[in-house]
Amino acid sequence: KLGYFALLLLNISAQVMSTPVVSQQQSIEGSSLHKVKFDISDINDMGLTGPVGGQRSVSYEFCIPQTDEALNQVLNIDSSIQHYMSGRGRINCLSNQQLCIADTYGEDRRPWEWKEILKHLCELCFIDSFELNLGE
Repeated sequence: KLGYFALLLLNISAQVMSTPVVSQQQSIEGSSLHKVKFDISDINDMGLTGPVGGQRSVSYEFCIPQTDEALNQVLNIDSSIQHYMSGRGRINCLSNQQLCIADTYGEDRRPWEWKEILKHLCELCFIDSFELNLGE
């Protein structure tokens, strides 16, 4: 009996050792973030980038259809998203779209929540891509 138990533990240990450890960040990146057209690798867990003492948030923009349904879906994911019926942004929204601008930082956000928000936005079929917003 002891031999069987030891063999079972050895087998389980081998499986655990061969299974890659996937962090929350990696699992989110493996999703639909292919729509994101800017580098998110330097954004920390709180949604900030840059050197200590000079960190800043990252703003990004995207286009959605000019419908209440699309806007409500986006705002249900992140109510702090700004939206503009006019204005094309760097992303060049079409005349039947509205420009949306989101930010990676929020004082009340949990660590990595910015990435969860971005992932959920990426899952919306009516959003084609996300571009860096330079506040121009």
